[in-house]
Amino acid sequence: VVNFYMNGEEVQLTDLANFSSFLDDWMMKRFPSTPEVRNENFNKRNVMKIQRKAAIELLNQVMQPDFNGEFNIGGNGPDYLIAATTFKNLKFNFNDLDQQPTPELQLLRERLVAHIEMADRNSIYSLFSIALGEPFGIREPVVPLLVVALIRDKWHQMVFYSNDLSIANITAEML
Repeated sequence: VVNFYMNGEEVQLTDLANFSSFLDDWMMKRFPSTPEVRNENFNKRNVMKIQRKAAIELLNQVMQPDFNGEFNIGGNGPDYLIAATTFKNLKFNFNDLDQQPTPELQLLRERLVAHIEMADRNSIYSLFSIALGEPFGIREPVVPLLVVALIRDKWHQMVFYSNDLSIANITAEML
């Protein structure tokens, strides 16, 4: 038996299975709206350079005004796997962003749009922090892809600044 304290309350854990179950329940309470991205090479805190490069290439495609949801991918490399696990498996709807079949993406879209519409001034980080925080808890490498894709209809209406100077064209590499 291990005595575990959380928020000042004692939680008795009898074995490893009990501890695992406790953690699962606790995480589900904190992050019930996390979209399921099954890609262990990309959905982690630090990704390899090849994964990062593939994600940047996909994000560059998503950021194009004429992007219709069809990625220009050759072969079955990391870019294919990232697109499949981040967009295809989640049934991402590029044609009608307000109608996402995955409830977690629908809620994230609603929160992002509400944040954009209610504030006079936003930052990329404030939008990313919505996806990073509760109830979503999306891992950092996935955040730029999902956030930009979910607000791509508003993306080109936004103006970006750095040190009070307007940035004419923000790139995936910058994000």
